[in-house]
Parts: sequence; C-alpha cells; structure tokens
Amino acid sequence: MTRGVNILGLANNATERTLLPLIDELNQTETIYPGTNPRLAHDIGGARPPFRLT
Repeated sequence: MTRGVNILGLANNATERTLLPLIDELNQTETIYPGTNPRLAHDIGGARPPFRLT
C-alpha cells in the first residue's frame, strides 16, 4: 500500500525541477508511515505525471 505526499504551490517550474532529485531520493528510501504499513510516495504537483497509488 502507498500513501501519497504531494508538494503543491512552488513558485515556478524551475523551482520544481530543482527539487525533483530530492523527491526521487525520498522515494528511493521507501519510507514506511510511522506506526502503519503504507509506504510514502512523494511528488510535486504539476512537475510530472502523478504517482500511481498501489
């Protein structure tokens, strides 16, 4: 199971592109939401297609 974390309202596309490597790294950690089983999936609204919840 995956829980989506979407970052919204960044100033411009350049700012969003700058954060994409950080978002990718956060997703690679496959962090589990504390006290539960869902894995956190991070994304930036509007920067790329939305993540798929499984």
